[in-house]
Amino acid sequence: MIEQVLPDIFKIQIPLPRNPLRATNSYFIRGHERNLLVDTGFNCEESRQAMVKALKELEATMESTDLFITHLHSDHAGLLSFLVTPQTTVWMSEPDAYVVGGGQESSHWLLFKAFLVNSGLIADGVEKNIKRHPGYQYAPEVFDGFTLVEDGYNIKVGRYNFECIETKGHTPGHICLYDKDKKLLLSGDHILGKITPNITLWELGEDVLGNYLNSLDRIA
Repeated sequence: MIEQVLPDIFKIQIPLPRNPLRATNSYFIRGHERNLLVDTGFNCEESRQAMVKALKELEATMESTDLFITHLHSDHAGLLSFLVTPQTTVWMSEPDAYVVGGGQESSHWLLFKAFLVNSGLIADGVEKNIKRHPGYQYAPEVFDGFTLVEDGYNIKVGRYNFECIETKGHTPGHICLYDKDKKLLLSGDHILGKITPNITLWELGEDVLGNYLNSLDRIA
């Protein structure tokens, strides 16, 4: 389903099959020469079909569209490899791109397995649990063509001029897009409408909840 939410900005609901979240919101921003697509959906047939249909209805091609991935989770990054073309710029933060770029082969999953064992899961059950994890199951194929962004990086598309705001907490490198003049925030999963985001321990000894609360202060 496509809904125009602002001039030249369209919200695309991408289905997430067999998942309690049910759908993720992708945003298509029409530009003068290049368009921008923010987040993608799972790497699965249902999400692929919905995205292809939406782009067709919007009369857009990925050859003239760039990608911005707010964070590493597969409901936002999963279709990255499917959508990218030689003409596509893919923007993402370095910490999250490191995880996403490796797909199912990412060293992140080895660390995650060790974390599960240390958390009390028996070793024999780890592999099965990993393969059922939606982040692993619907991860994109291996990709290394990122244009890395950091806090303060600017992306202009059409009438909008976005600044990248680092909002770590939900993930180590979560990024929001903010147009100061229009007071428009594309928040990824940093702020959600009806639920709170998942704050996950990514590294032992790190105050991830504190990071998240500090990130909330940044955009308040």
